[in-house]
This record gives sequence, structure tokens and C-alpha cells, in this order.
Amino acid sequence: MSVWRFILACVCACWLLTPSAHAEPSQAEVIKVVTGNWPGYSTPDGDGYYLALMRKVFPTPQWQL
Repeated sequence: MSVWRFILACVCACWLLTPSAHAEPSQAEVIKVVTGNWPGYSTPDGDGYYLALMRKVFPTPQWQL
């Protein structure tokens, strides 16, 4: 009987966790990036290696830099 309780508990846990894993946010999460002017890495116009890396790590649909 304890095996069935364990299976039922696992099924209920999976059922409770599944909707939150697949839910999409209604708005993009805003991240404020503050950095100095480092030529080649980050510039005031939004170019550079560091800012390109941030855009790859935080993709546009879910995040807004």
C-alpha cells in the first residue's frame, strides 16, 4: 500500500510543478545593465562584446536589457 502512496505523491508533485514550468510571462523581465565605456567591450551606443554576450544570455522574448 505504501508503494501506491509514493506513486500518487509523485504524480501529484509532477502535476503541481508542470504548469509553472510551461507558463510564459506576460511581460518581458527588465534588466538594467550598467557599465563603463570600454572600447571593444561596451560602448554607450550598445555595441561591444560584453553587451552582445548579455543579449545571448538573456534573449529578447523573455528579457529586456
